[in-house]
Amino acid sequence: MKLKLVEAVQGFNALQRIGIEKMPIKLAYTIQRNMRLLEADVRAYEEKRVDLIKTKYGVKDEEDNFKVPPKRFDAFQKQLNQLGQVEIEVAIQTIPMEDVTFNISPNDLIFLEWLFVDGDTPKPARKRHK
Repeated sequence: MKLKLVEAVQGFNALQRIGIEKMPIKLAYTIQRNMRLLEADVRAYEEKRVDLIKTKYGVKDEEDNFKVPPKRFDAFQKQLNQLGQVEIEVAIQTIPMEDVTFNISPNDLIFLEWLFVDGDTPKPARKRHK
């Protein structure tokens, strides 16, 4: 499945929040598996975001924390948006809506539209792990 990097990041964060819910083992496994598949790209995005702050747009405050000042924020946000538009290919296993047994907020659901499918929508072929 092709996702934009920003969709992967937002989806990963939403999966972390719903990951605390009790659910059947098969559903829990699918969610955990998808999180593992997204994790490397999410980590790379976060590392690049921090790098942009520390090396290009941020300044240290009195407590040695980096902050992006308002005059540089638009340029920083533009670079971050460009990074977020990068497409990645991930072997996500979709979840039929009728299998969902946990509660999910509308805010999280909007970030996971690509994960849940109607029962008659075919799942993509699974790739074998090497």
